[in-house]
Parts: sequence; structure tokens; C-alpha cells
Amino acid sequence: MDKIILQECSFQAHIGVSDDERNTKQEILIDIELHTDITKAAESDNIDDTINYSAVHSLIKEKIDEKPYKLLETLAEELVTTLFTQFSVEKVTIRVMKSLPKKNIKYAAVEIERAK
Repeated sequence: MDKIILQECSFQAHIGVSDDERNTKQEILIDIELHTDITKAAESDNIDDTINYSAVHSLIKEKIDEKPYKLLETLAEELVTTLFTQFSVEKVTIRVMKSLPKKNIKYAAVEIERAK
């Protein structure tokens, strides 16, 4: 299966278990793999025949801005569900990462993969 891959998409999110974390937006990075047939787009060279990267990015930003999240797991699962709803994909892999400098951890991450 073909894949469209977006790596290290940067967003600002209210996310974290503590109130302090959720009160201030912090950077999260998201990697996305969208498994879809890109044959038609390759033949036509037309953006309407594929998944538009900008549309994916905008949709994710909208979802992140809807509400604060406590867990990366919750955000990742909701993003996958949204991507399945809005785009013609067979499988989605998503990794959501956030920095934890106070704990001397460069990034904590959650990766999930879901298929139809």
C-alpha cells in the first residue's frame, strides 16, 4: 500500500496531566502515515486526486485547538478517528511527541496504528 508521510508537524497544544501543563500551550510534534492508493494522483498530477497535506495539517490543528488534553494517547486516538472520517485512507499510523525537559527527557511519544 502506498503512503503519504508527514513528519514532525509542529503544533501548540494544551496537553498534560497537571493543570500547569494544560494552562500553557506547549509544542508537540506529530508524525503521520496515511496508507492510501496514490495511483490516480500519480497519473493525473492533480491535487484533487490525492490527500492534500495542507488539509491534513489544518484538520489536525482544528482538533488540537478544540480542547485541552491530559494524555497523548487520547489525542492520538482522536486524531486517527478524525483522519479516517475525513480522508480516504486504509490505515493510519500516528506518533505524537512532546518534550519533557523538567524530567530530562527529550521527548515522550505515543504511536498508534489503526486500519479499517
